[in-house]
Amino acid sequence: MTLERNGYRLDGVVDWAQRYKDIIHNVLEAERKTKIYQLKKRGEDFTHLLPDSRWLSEMQICTALVYLLAPQGFEVYSGSVLVLPDVWGYGAEIGHLYFYKPATQDVVCLTPGQFIEKTDPLVPGERIQLLQQRDVMQRHIKPIGKNTVVLCGKKRQIQETFGLLYR
Repeated sequence: MTLERNGYRLDGVVDWAQRYKDIIHNVLEAERKTKIYQLKKRGEDFTHLLPDSRWLSEMQICTALVYLLAPQGFEVYSGSVLVLPDVWGYGAEIGHLYFYKPATQDVVCLTPGQFIEKTDPLVPGERIQLLQQRDVMQRHIKPIGKNTVVLCGKKRQIQETFGLLYR
């Protein structure tokens, strides 16, 4: 089945995410627990990694990607994401791992909610909801399981839609 929204084909990535959703969830969950252990050991705050504070797709656990089989034609890419201040009211550049297909400039991200912050506390899932509100055509963010989504699209489309520049 081919899903196409405004010229962007989602079928391969969404099929991959649905096929491996349990593995994706388990790998993200294992990475979350590993990071908590590491932060506890160093005496650092880890509350942002607790399940009652954020969804898995809202946590800084992108390093889990190295343990996943990438969608066909994609590779794990070590880059960064620039949060554009004119869209979100603040700017930041955050080191990030994501799946990338250089030939087509396609991005696949399993933790896009980690870049969304507000001065008011956010409840789990609210960061993803804020992203989904910007995705009015529902073409870039797809739920794939419990507390997990996949963001996919061309770099330019993601920047224009979400104010997130993947580099």
